[in-house]
Amino acid sequence: MSVLSQISYTAFTFLLLLSVTLHRMHTTDTRTIESLTQEIGDIVAERQALRAAGASTGELEANRKRLTEAQAHLSRLLIASHLPHPEAA
Repeated sequence: MSVLSQISYTAFTFLLLLSVTLHRMHTTDTRTIESLTQEIGDIVAERQALRAAGASTGELEANRKRLTEAQAHLSRLLIASHLPHPEAA
């Protein structure tokens, strides 16, 4: 397989996975960009309070996982908001 073919295949695979992920998000999650931004702010404030209180590694790790999941979801929502909609095509 040539390098160009491999890049095209990789791009196609990425777009296919993104499409499936966005479809699942659209049908199963009602959070908005605004609500996720607020949620991330709340998780960050909680993290700062945990650190100030000398929280355990486990507590910080659980908070970190929630934070990264919320940030990843926000990223997907932002990407979806800039993709062309099928009815516009």
